[in-house]
Amino acid sequence: MKKLILLSILLIFGCEEATEPQDCAGVAGGTAIIDSCTVCVSGTTNLTACTQDCAGNWGGDAVEDIEENCYNTVQINEQVWMKENLKVTHYQNGDEIPTAENKDDWVNLTSGAYAVYGDDYLNTEIIDMWGNLYNWYVVNDERGICPIGYHVPSKVEWSTLVTFLGGSSSAGGKMKKPSQNDWNYYSDEISEQATNESNFSATATGYRHYNNGYYQSLGGQAYFWASTNENDNNAWRLNLSYNSSNATLETLNKRYGFSIRCVRD
Repeated sequence: MKKLILLSILLIFGCEEATEPQDCAGVAGGTAIIDSCTVCVSGTTNLTACTQDCAGNWGGDAVEDIEENCYNTVQINEQVWMKENLKVTHYQNGDEIPTAENKDDWVNLTSGAYAVYGDDYLNTEIIDMWGNLYNWYVVNDERGICPIGYHVPSKVEWSTLVTFLGGSSSAGGKMKKPSQNDWNYYSDEISEQATNESNFSATATGYRHYNNGYYQSLGGQAYFWASTNENDNNAWRLNLSYNSSNATLETLNKRYGFSIRCVRD
């Protein structure tokens, strides 16, 4: 009889234990919870590790420059890239980057400067959409231009991205944002093979010419500086075009005004 009573008690307690709820770590009666970053954390450990980035994403990787401009990021293979063009107007130490609205001033520069397409410096909508155009002297300035923890990619880093995306003959299409608002300078059709499957989200921001100061190719071309120097006059850059799926690395004059994308250190 005593054995029967003991067995009944064990069965009762066993049922109670089996029905006790488990926490996210699978511990019955445990205190682990799912935080705002959808991570299971135990007790109070790491509860403060989950934070919002500048874009409001819990646990996100968006980054801010010195002016608190916020840039979303994307991981492509082992590299983490900014998804938007740089639009900062100060170096990392707070020094202002000069502008050169006068065309003659632009073509004669041998130091860092930036421009806004069409000299529309007060149009925040354009700047937010396309970013600024910088000469290469900004890229090469030791004061730094990218957000902390990021840098202007070298020729090798651009080449690594292009190779991962299938090589120079196809990577461009995978990097281009498939929108007529972004690639529509020469026709009403969306840019050739613009799939953006890499989520790099390149837009055709055009450029500022080095020998006349004119703005050209908005909607038709995108140019991004590399940090790699070639010689006294030229440096490397990446080009994407409206009518091609190519991603082309070559050298051009340092006084051109091109876009900048930053990559994580």
